[in-house]
Amino acid sequence: MALLTRLSVKRILDQLDESCFTNAAFELETPNSGETLAHVNFCDRPEYEFYIKNTYKGFSVNFVPGNVYSTVNQSVETFDECLSSLKSWTNNIRAELLTVNPLYNEFEELKKLLNDTIEDKYKTSYEAFSPEEFDKLKSSFEDLNGRLDDLHFKAALTEKELEEIKKTMNGLLKDAEKFPKKVWYRAVANNMVKLLTKTLGTSAGRKLLEDGARRLLDLPPQN
Repeated sequence: MALLTRLSVKRILDQLDESCFTNAAFELETPNSGETLAHVNFCDRPEYEFYIKNTYKGFSVNFVPGNVYSTVNQSVETFDECLSSLKSWTNNIRAELLTVNPLYNEFEELKKLLNDTIEDKYKTSYEAFSPEEFDKLKSSFEDLNGRLDDLHFKAALTEKELEEIKKTMNGLLKDAEKFPKKVWYRAVANNMVKLLTKTLGTSAGRKLLEDGARRLLDLPPQN
């Protein structure tokens, strides 16, 4: 059994979910033994990691990147302080990405627009897709997949990029049969932006994914 309680693990996941990335962008491990209580990785930059460890005085947190230094090692007394450091770490990741990638800010703005639209259009978290609406979604996804194949044929997308995008899109379509609309559309928004950050070298791929996300939410295409 993991050393952390289920409640403690949930608090970690909730804190990650409050970040601009949501907890879907992270991998969490909670070892069954040893001094490490939790290890978190940022999926798109595995070198960005966060540890919570046991010490005889309480806890220690170790993470990359820090705010000033690339690596931070701190002793803290309470689990709440660990979560506070975790929040700082996710903010540091955002700051690093904004510095390295000038397009990242545009993706964040798109993500905010998509999520604000979701909040505005869907006041309830329980409304599900009707069979007719699901069929319409399926048609939209098939159209998007066809245009992705065309980009790959024109060498605008690599085989790896195409496989990852299609895998994500197919998973989202399956989830539409089970998830409420609001939950599903939020997953689409976050996953679309995540995919956009992975196709930075492909302007055609970025444009197609962004237009696809906008069409799904009935937003006007980007000029």
